[in-house]
Amino acid sequence: MKKQQIALLISAIALSSCTNSTKKSKEIIAAQEVEIETQVIPIDTLHSTILWKGGNSKESHNGTITLKGGTISVKGDTVTEGKFIIDMTTIENTSITNQKMRTSLVSHLKSADFFDIQLFPEAFFNITHTHWIDDDKTMLYIEGNLEIKGVSHLIKFLSYISKEGPNYTATSDPILIDRTKWGINHGSKSVYKDLKDNLVNDTVEIQLEIQTL
Repeated sequence: MKKQQIALLISAIALSSCTNSTKKSKEIIAAQEVEIETQVIPIDTLHSTILWKGGNSKESHNGTITLKGGTISVKGDTVTEGKFIIDMTTIENTSITNQKMRTSLVSHLKSADFFDIQLFPEAFFNITHTHWIDDDKTMLYIEGNLEIKGVSHLIKFLSYISKEGPNYTATSDPILIDRTKWGINHGSKSVYKDLKDNLVNDTVEIQLEIQTL
């Protein structure tokens, strides 16, 4: 066999080997992409809630707000995104035993002085970034945009994650927010400098308790 023919044969074998290698690499990459496909999982609204705590220098009150809907996106073993709809019409107080006083407080919270549920019946929280804090992957750092009364601000917190079968449970650390950033200014000494009575703390504490379906 001539040298030229041998060179052509070697080139053909090399090209075939390279083509097969490329094909196998693409197959491996495709398989890996299938393995880490993002799952979008709905929230169990019946077993998820937001706990809140607020008050003034003399007393504080606790309560709950119900989630109207939402999903989390999971890729591999990490929550990458989340979208939550908060039903502001469900604001409840759990700390006042007197029915009349409890109803009065809740009505005030729903009014234009505070959350103005007639104009803004829903609030929203969208997760934009996460990363695991621990090697056991039980503590997740979360950043996201909280929108109340049409105003959105970034909040950051830690959440404790557990999984039983296909279902996730997440409980956040208490999250302190300044309500005036969202234009909820009633009774705020930092906004109304001359106020002496009926002062309401600017800081509100919220905590998320989320379960998936």
